[in-house]
Amino acid sequence: MLGAAAEAGGQDLAGLAGMIGRSEHTRLLTGIAMTGAAGTAWPPKVSALGRALADGLITDDDQINIADLVLPAMADMDRPHVSLLELLVQWMPESSAGHLRIIPYSHDRTPDAGSPNRAWGEYEISKARPALDSVVTSLIGTLLRHGLIVQDDNLDRVLASYADKLAYFLGDFEATPARPTLPRLPEYAVRSILESPSWSPTALGEQVLDYYRIAGEFTEGHTLTPGPD
Repeated sequence: MLGAAAEAGGQDLAGLAGMIGRSEHTRLLTGIAMTGAAGTAWPPKVSALGRALADGLITDDDQINIADLVLPAMADMDRPHVSLLELLVQWMPESSAGHLRIIPYSHDRTPDAGSPNRAWGEYEISKARPALDSVVTSLIGTLLRHGLIVQDDNLDRVLASYADKLAYFLGDFEATPARPTLPRLPEYAVRSILESPSWSPTALGEQVLDYYRIAGEFTEGHTLTPGPD
């Protein structure tokens, strides 16, 4: 890990030691990175931590240091977390007739291409990454806690669906002295309105994933684990 940090920072080990010892903050960052590296058997994580540490050590102490957020997140993550993060960052789900397709996400979309649907539900994640099915809730919790993904509230679609359902069940309803108030929607109708949660990546999540890409674990055209076509 220290070797990767020295290479990324353009230093030899003696120069890296000087950067590490510059302040209490830089020593703390190094301790977090070393703890994360010592707790994994996955080499790409070790290399990625080293590169993230190098960026943290290069940043001046009086500047906002993104490594304060990146390193603790990476220390808590391992290959399954990165596999899920890579899915959410690099791919978009498209479902039609019960069939899920994974489409590469591109930051170079033209304005008339519309807003990309980067929201992944638990069912879609499990279909795309079957190996993560039994642990997806735990993985999502870790990524959410570190701000690498965000849960989408789907409020606009829920409200639109509620309005449609309400109009359907009201029909020709007219208020009378015997029925002075609007009827309540049946419970099954309310349940059909509510959507399962979905998750999308944040800018910080994309930045964390970049360290694994730089470490050579995968490229733009290579996904960590296979999924439906």
